[in-house]
Amino acid sequence: MHRSSVLRRHPYTIDISSLREANGRNEVPRKKCLTQIALQSARQAWCKTQDLLAFFFPQGYRGGPAK
Repeated sequence: MHRSSVLRRHPYTIDISSLREANGRNEVPRKKCLTQIALQSARQAWCKTQDLLAFFFPQGYRGGPAK
């Protein structure tokens, strides 16, 4: 009976068990240590700071107070 129900199944039906197996195979544990996260955050912050400086000082920041 099980075999006949499989044969009568619509060709586009989704088999949940095969999806679960495929999902388990595709999962790759991504582990980042805290130093990598800190470096990435610092890099992003520095890029944003450079963008802000370029926006407020289009000729370039010359440093120091205006005289």
